[in-house]
Amino acid sequence: MALSIAIVGAGAIGGAVAYSLAEAGLAPTVIARGDSLAAIRRDGLRVERPEGGGTVQVAVTDDPASLGPQDLVIGTMKAQDWPGARPVIAPLIGPETALVPAINGVPWWYFDGIGGRLAGQHIEAVDPGGALLAALPGRVVVGAVVYMGAVRDAPGRVRWTSGNRFVIGEACGAARERTERVAGALREAGFAVAVTPDIRSAIWAKLLGNATFNPLSVVARARVDEIMDDPGLARIALTAMHEVAAVAAAVGAPPAMPVPERFAMNAELGAFRTSTLQDYEAGRALELGGLVEAVVEIAARLEIAAPMTEALGALARRAAALRDAGQART
Repeated sequence: MALSIAIVGAGAIGGAVAYSLAEAGLAPTVIARGDSLAAIRRDGLRVERPEGGGTVQVAVTDDPASLGPQDLVIGTMKAQDWPGARPVIAPLIGPETALVPAINGVPWWYFDGIGGRLAGQHIEAVDPGGALLAALPGRVVVGAVVYMGAVRDAPGRVRWTSGNRFVIGEACGAARERTERVAGALREAGFAVAVTPDIRSAIWAKLLGNATFNPLSVVARARVDEIMDDPGLARIALTAMHEVAAVAAAVGAPPAMPVPERFAMNAELGAFRTSTLQDYEAGRALELGGLVEAVVEIAARLEIAAPMTEALGALARRAAALRDAGQART
């Protein structure tokens, strides 16, 4: 039986995922608006890859209510856009829907369905007032950590530069049949998929780098290799990584490898510009809520010191504010 699949968001990751599913004959529907909606309706969805790519015709709409509940909903908005997207996603969710948020950082559902001091609490940095958790609780979520590099060059046009890996797992409870259905659909579309019983540890494994190098790259206007080659910047990154690792351990997800070893792995990335630096340079909003501020918020609730991480987040947000003020004057 074919799955009904909706992709919410037609940006870089949304476009790459929708293209792959369509190429595999899985017939996703893309929820888009504005220029993206018009471009995909008119010209199809085009994805360029080092090994090829092409154009596919996909169903696209700005009216999710017309689709009704779906078997699989993949949300590809950045973390700061999810609260505003709640009315768009809600009509797509039914009793058996698997909602897969393909986002970086600490997700809104993180403390739903688990024990500990913060059990059931919402995270203000990504879910102001807890409205998102109330509408989309952990039980509807199959969590995801995505390792892909892609750029939206224009509406309906995506350049997919690297990666095709998903790590997925139920947000609440053990793996269910729907988790395997999600994995099966993604694998059929050509993605490398790992199903984990501990999606929260997978989140921190990626966040250990993102929460530190991403804001620092904006503050220093530096690629990863430039950070690693600068002794002062490298010490800042390593200090922040130790702080993030302490927060991860406090919520039951200690790093799988020692922090210095994990830090050294960044040297392998070479002349890599973080997604946050790319957003800064392109004039886009920075994804700091889930990547940095949620970590600082959790640390404060657990009375864990994270001054370097907090400073990096504050400085990166200030850099974006000054950038935007300068753009407004020109």
